[in-house]
Amino acid sequence: MTDETNNKKKKFMLKSDNDSKNTSMFRPILVSCSITFVVTLLFSFQVFSQTFRYAKETADKYARAEEISQFVNENFYKEVDEEKLMNSMLTGYVSGLDDKYSRYQTPEEYENTQQTDKGMMTGIGVTVEKTEDGYMKVTDITTISPAKRMGVLIGDIITAVDGHDVKETGYNESIALIKEGDLGVDVVLTIKRGDETLDLPVTRKQIEVQTVKWEVLEGNLGYIRIEHFRSNTFAQFETALKELDEQNVKGYIFDLRDDGGGLVNAMSDCLDPLLPEGDIAIATYRDGHTEVICKSDANETNLPMVAIMNGNTASSSELFIASLRDFKGIKTIGTKSFGKAIMQTTSPLKTGGAITVTVAEIKTTKSESYHGIGLYPDYETELDEGVDINDKEHTGDNQLQKAVEVLKTEIN
Repeated sequence: MTDETNNKKKKFMLKSDNDSKNTSMFRPILVSCSITFVVTLLFSFQVFSQTFRYAKETADKYARAEEISQFVNENFYKEVDEEKLMNSMLTGYVSGLDDKYSRYQTPEEYENTQQTDKGMMTGIGVTVEKTEDGYMKVTDITTISPAKRMGVLIGDIITAVDGHDVKETGYNESIALIKEGDLGVDVVLTIKRGDETLDLPVTRKQIEVQTVKWEVLEGNLGYIRIEHFRSNTFAQFETALKELDEQNVKGYIFDLRDDGGGLVNAMSDCLDPLLPEGDIAIATYRDGHTEVICKSDANETNLPMVAIMNGNTASSSELFIASLRDFKGIKTIGTKSFGKAIMQTTSPLKTGGAITVTVAEIKTTKSESYHGIGLYPDYETELDEGVDINDKEHTGDNQLQKAVEVLKTEIN
């Protein structure tokens, strides 16, 4: 055998050895890829099986609804209003949660809710009450409003809306006629003012609701009433604190009577300038985890404070008072609060409308939940019969008088 032949044989053998080594190196990789493929295939199959099983269970679950729908469409003696039927079905579904705070909202209802949460309303800017003979008496007028601009006065009696007699149409129905028309369109109010009868066209507009009212009471005491917690509440509350501070008030009376609550974020913003730094309130969810829903920075109010409440003080307004009690030691006046310490969230639906469900229980970080119990006042004071807490002059408001008395004691 020649040297050339031997060299070629060596080269061939070296090449074959390398190929053999490389093949051995690839085997674990191929095995690993095969295992990965099998695992992926099994996982995909499991996911598919679970999805299929869920789809089947869902289909079985709603089979009765489909059967009823088919039967009604085939047999009901009138044409079926599918939209009305669907809204009723969804309303019934959520009511099955047996929670009075959870609800389905139609697209129209959800739109109204959004406006309410923003602190806006469609209307003309009047507050009315029912008279003994069934008509509407104007008791308050929003400062910047169509009604104010057109000359409507407090004390006017509205006897007709767009020609429809209020007494015959119904009190609530007449209010709906004023509020529920199209924006930018006039509603004609027939008004009795003494011996005079007027027809005033008033244009419906979007009006900002005044959720916070404030004034300086005798003794240089700051009085702040919060009627709801809306998106615009904090801006109004901040203005109230600023203006009262400029008048050097000696303390604050927070009036949350008939405040049914509202947005937790708005309530938290109002608490921030009053309380010391730290976590103020938490929400506890179904799985047991908690989240801070209210916290305060280092800036706080050091003036004495008291709060007034009643049986309609609920939810966020209760948490507002409980936080002031736990972190500032304020005294409370009035009657036991409602006792709602659970929080809801509202989620819009892709198909229109929205669903509101209760998601958590809420409380301060210093005390136990008051849900179903309520907050008990330090000075229990029943409101005297016939007293209107909405009276701007506070005529005979014995609960407010007691709050003034207690606050003066705190100041001295």
